[in-house]
Formats: sequence, structure tokens, C-alpha cells
Amino acid sequence: MKCTYIGLGNPGEKYKNTRHNAGRILLEHVATLNNIIGFENISETKTVDTTFRIDKCEITFVAPHVFMNNSGSSAKAYRDPESMLVIVYDDIDLPFGELRLSYNKSGGSHNGVLSVVKQLATQKFVTLRVGVSPIDAQGVIKRPTGKGTVERFVLKDFNADELKTFDTLAHRAQKIMILLGSIGLNKTLSVYKS
Repeated sequence: MKCTYIGLGNPGEKYKNTRHNAGRILLEHVATLNNIIGFENISETKTVDTTFRIDKCEITFVAPHVFMNNSGSSAKAYRDPESMLVIVYDDIDLPFGELRLSYNKSGGSHNGVLSVVKQLATQKFVTLRVGVSPIDAQGVIKRPTGKGTVERFVLKDFNADELKTFDTLAHRAQKIMILLGSIGLNKTLSVYKS
């Protein structure tokens, strides 16, 4: 089975460790887990990518070199009827460190996912959401509210401890990837669905 994972985010050093780049950061950590050192620069699609195998699945990781609001152009360039398309992105409605797999989900107000939906003219693709919001002492999510507040929050860097957590998240994400490749979408959704 073939799977294409597109890690949404913004290009450049300035945004490298921001919450909005959680999808890209997660894929980079999974790549490192599989001894993949770097991604190949693909100028015609304005992306970097790498292809390797995990268990029974041939996997391509893609990191768009376009800003979040234009992510759909990369998804369109990599759309392949023989490969499952998975969009990996940050979600402020989930607590930090939670992973949720979904299918046919709109993405709400997430501009990167909205761009993908617009370019593909459908929301019938798989998403892997990475929770980025803190929780309080009672375990209640502290979701930012208001347009300006949300924008400032997602463009803030993860702290050092949060970035270390991506090592653990990479192992969990890889389990999801293995399941998608071995038992398919429907059975994997029954375990990890939102």
C-alpha cells in the first residue's frame, strides 16, 4: 500500500518550531525514527519530500515550501489515486500531544486544511490532527479564542519540553501509519477516530 503524508506548516527558520508547524515537525520526527536524514527538494511542486517503507507501506512524507494558506497546491500536486492522502496538521481543539485520525472532515477554520479542500474540491481525504493546546491542572483544555489570539498562539514556538514530546508522538504516529498500511483506513479509524 502507498500513503502520502503532507505535513502542513510555514516555511523558513522563523516558523520552524511553531505550533502551526506541528504536522511538519511530527513527520520530521517519524523520518528521524526511521533513519531518514533529509528530504529532497522538489522545485516544480515547491516542496521537499522523502519516500521510504514502514512495515507493508510505501510512505512519502511531504513538507510544502509554501505558506499555510496555500497548502492546497501541494496536496493537489501529490494527489494520486493509488496512494492514500493524509494531511497532518495542528489542532487547537485538541490537548497538546493528542493524535486523532479522521476522514471526510472539514478542518473547521484551519486555513491550511481549507486550502486543501478548495484545491482538491473535496474534503474526502484522511487527516491526522496533532493537538497543540495546553490543559489546566484539572485537565481542561485551554483553547485560545479570538482571531488575533489564535494567530498569535499558533505562531508561538513550542518550548523545549514540548519539542522533546515529539519523540514520543513519533512512535505513536508510526503505529497509526503501520495500521493504515496493514489493516486499512476503516479499521484504523475505529481505534484512532475523533
